[in-house]
Amino acid sequence: MDIISVTSTILFKNSGYAIADLHLHGRYAISVSKNTTPMTLIERAKQKGIQVLGTGDCLYKPWYDDFKPFFDSKEVKIVPTTEVSLHFKRHEKNYAFHFILVFSSFEVIPIIANKLRYWGNVVKIARPELYLEPKDFLDCVREIDEACAFIPAHVFTPYFGVLGRRGFTDISKLGVPISSIETGISADPAMCKSVKTLDKAAIVSFSDAHSSETLGRESTVVKTDIDICKAICKPVMTIECYPELGKYHRSGHRKCNFVLEDFSDRQTCPVCGKPLTLGVADRLLALEQKKSTVPLFVRTIPLAQILTVASGSKAITKKSKALYAQAIQDIGPELYILICATEFELARVLPDLAVKIILDARENKVVIKPGFDGLFGQLCLS
Repeated sequence: MDIISVTSTILFKNSGYAIADLHLHGRYAISVSKNTTPMTLIERAKQKGIQVLGTGDCLYKPWYDDFKPFFDSKEVKIVPTTEVSLHFKRHEKNYAFHFILVFSSFEVIPIIANKLRYWGNVVKIARPELYLEPKDFLDCVREIDEACAFIPAHVFTPYFGVLGRRGFTDISKLGVPISSIETGISADPAMCKSVKTLDKAAIVSFSDAHSSETLGRESTVVKTDIDICKAICKPVMTIECYPELGKYHRSGHRKCNFVLEDFSDRQTCPVCGKPLTLGVADRLLALEQKKSTVPLFVRTIPLAQILTVASGSKAITKKSKALYAQAIQDIGPELYILICATEFELARVLPDLAVKIILDARENKVVIKPGFDGLFGQLCLS
């Protein structure tokens, strides 16, 4: 049975599994669309095919209060989650890493938020910035919520990834047990499982959405017969963007529009001489290699991006938005369209070029100009 058939069976023919997106941000967070409300997120989750939705930013009281009327949503299961930024110092070196927290209940959130305010800013910042060691932080949280899942976010990214250029080369140096890690948009499970330090870690992927439109661009399939905090440590599979679409996939210098196309040891921009921002694909070369079993995953390209490229536009248009809505109505959720819908189903609604891109993406036949130094990658017509 091929990967598409397996995925279709897991995602859409078995009620024992659900698609989860647990890393996202609400309208109070920095660089997030002000239209990103609980209602728009839930509506978008239904369009995407997301069945388990994290709140994101749940320690921030205004966002917690916004989401409160939706805690018992019948349309999508809502789970309390947040991203935190932990800052600490070791051997005269400063570290700052991002982590995803998945809590076991909504009742613990006000208690944990109140306790954490002694170590940083929980009251004024939607994504808390806390100043303590990961072990001390986790001890503090698990005194209240023992089941809470603790996941290093976008593990290889250059600024706040545990294994990024400013981080460690061995994840055990965090000093806390790690059951699962998040790939980040610029990496995928195959890349994660090429390094020794992650050979025993479970792999999860989420959107890190800063708008409802980007919700579900990456997600994780989990079992529904166990608690979400345990399920996320034993994922069934992940749904990935092509990592080249991520904005830190390759090394480069945005200001000079220079991207490193080979895997050399160049560290400076040949145009201006300033340091390159080290990309994820290049960072992997600095980590000890060891190939291990790669968990099941599929790669996709967001439907809105496909429709934009197929129409010849540089940005999504009203016509593309209308076509997107029509496709969801006539074919099914976006993830079904991208992964499982037949060519006949697609061709009834979508233009020929969009159908071709979707089918080519399933077979890894697409061309992508890789992202670098904060610029997202671009789908190209071959």
